[in-house]
Amino acid sequence: MIFPLKGGDGKFCSFLTRVIPVKNEQGKIVNWFGTNTDITEQQKISEALKNSEERFRTLIEQSTDAIQLVNQQGEILYSSESLKNVLGYTPDELSGAGVTPFLHPNDVEYFYKKFGEIIANPLKPIVLHYRVKHRDGSWAWLETTGVNHLETPHINALVGTFRNITERKNNEKDLEYQKSLLEALQDVSPLGIVVVSAKGNVLTYNKLFGEMWKFPKKMLDKQIDEILLKAAQEQLEKPEEFIERVTYLYKHKQASHEKLHFIDGRIFDRYGSPIIGEGGIYYGYVWYFLDITERENLTKQKDDFLAIASHELKTPLTSVKAYTQMLERRFIKSNDMPSANLVSKMDKQLNKLNGLIGDLLDVTKIESGKLLFNEGYFNFNELVSEVIEEVQRTSETYTITKKFEKAQKVYGDKDRIGQVITNLLTNAMKYSPQSNKIVVSLSSTKKDVTLAVKDFGVGISKEKQEKVFERFYRVSGPKYNTFPGLGLGLYISSEIIKRQGGKIWVESRIGKGSTFYFTLPKNRSKYLRKSN
Repeated sequence: MIFPLKGGDGKFCSFLTRVIPVKNEQGKIVNWFGTNTDITEQQKISEALKNSEERFRTLIEQSTDAIQLVNQQGEILYSSESLKNVLGYTPDELSGAGVTPFLHPNDVEYFYKKFGEIIANPLKPIVLHYRVKHRDGSWAWLETTGVNHLETPHINALVGTFRNITERKNNEKDLEYQKSLLEALQDVSPLGIVVVSAKGNVLTYNKLFGEMWKFPKKMLDKQIDEILLKAAQEQLEKPEEFIERVTYLYKHKQASHEKLHFIDGRIFDRYGSPIIGEGGIYYGYVWYFLDITERENLTKQKDDFLAIASHELKTPLTSVKAYTQMLERRFIKSNDMPSANLVSKMDKQLNKLNGLIGDLLDVTKIESGKLLFNEGYFNFNELVSEVIEEVQRTSETYTITKKFEKAQKVYGDKDRIGQVITNLLTNAMKYSPQSNKIVVSLSSTKKDVTLAVKDFGVGISKEKQEKVFERFYRVSGPKYNTFPGLGLGLYISSEIIKRQGGKIWVESRIGKGSTFYFTLPKNRSKYLRKSN
């Protein structure tokens, strides 16, 4: 029997006591003989082993992996309790059953081919992927690692460790679909596309990308971005600028849009965007290229035509205007006022035509980079007041209210900035047919001055506000169709302000009116140093 005894140190130890009786000749017990053995350590080892077995059994039962022992004929000899977690069956339900009835018909041949490999290669792990019938009737994908332990003592079976990978297979199928869809979209896209990883490896590209850049397939197959960049530099008019820009965008992870001019005359639109995942993880960069050579050539032809046409129209228009003014003076001198009024109206229309021709000339100068500026310091308040006075004389309908701060000096082209103010005021009148009030405000900071022209007219919707500064853009809709113009005034104004170091924008609400703003730096030289 086993009982505890308290030792001299106060701790209890377990002892195994064995006792046998000592008898005399008559068979009567006259004494007892016994031994006491300290089995404390043995009990600790036994308890630890028991706990370990319980822990291992629990792990096996709760595992998402299952273990089976199968004989050479494919009969199931043993299944771990975790089989229920993987396929829904209890071990008893499959004990003694064959594997074949549970296999998907399309996977039987594959399974037994691999089964043969396992038998032919003792102790070598072989991985299989196949489908079996789940207890709920569905087909489950299994990933099994099979090992031949037929000759291993105490095992003598084929050991399979398997897990249910149905969800993974479905995800792989979805990914394959997404990949195929992406490749199809890339192939039909009019854009050349290339995706570069964060480490500088080319992850994917479409056929058009290689054709546009004339990269040989061997070069593309190396999938190294640095090699492609060097080859691209050799084709461009400004290779240093190109590589500096790419390096900057990779480093700062910014989106971009530029035009690339090739030595052979081609022109590409290049768009780029960083690939940012959840948590701000940077995965790489995607580039899109569009060949706009033909479009740019057509645009140049159009601009050339406008320049020539504008110049050709300017000369006869000047002569007609001179004759008109001469006729008006003669009619006034002869006191023929009805005729003088008619000629005066004609002169006003000629002024409008002259303004349109002037706009066309300015556009061609802007596009060709030939719009020149005569810059210097001038009193901005005085300029605004002069323009308001000139515009006010042309219309008795509108009252222009001034809200000025103290006089401000700015550096720029006085005439060109006056042209912008005139355009904003005439637009405010044009698009405010039901109002008779315009407010011009002038404010300043230490660095710049801001002019605001507020009208109370038809207003501009939010989605169209960005577009009003585009070339030839005119706001469309029933409310706007009656307003004449080419859609060049705001484009020209925007380009003038940008080239003077300022910015221009609009705030507007439909039916409430619009406020056009522009800012100009007080010190142009500081702006230039900052830009450079």
